[in-house]
Amino acid sequence: MPMTVLTMFIFLRTNSKIALWGYLTIAVVGFIGLGLYEGGWNHSLKILGYLRIGSPEVDITNILPLNNIDL
Repeated sequence: MPMTVLTMFIFLRTNSKIALWGYLTIAVVGFIGLGLYEGGWNHSLKILGYLRIGSPEVDITNILPLNNIDL
């Protein structure tokens, strides 16, 4: 977070293209790394997997390791 604020501050003060590209790089990596991975894998997929545990046609161990399932 401090790096995004710092690069945006530098861009607004100097209008530097390097600062803009640095800000965009940090923002995209943060969105993909934290947003999609953490939100998608750690929350959404695990919740969907947990809700489908009782279904006989779903093998939950393909999606989630056994040590991540709290029954």
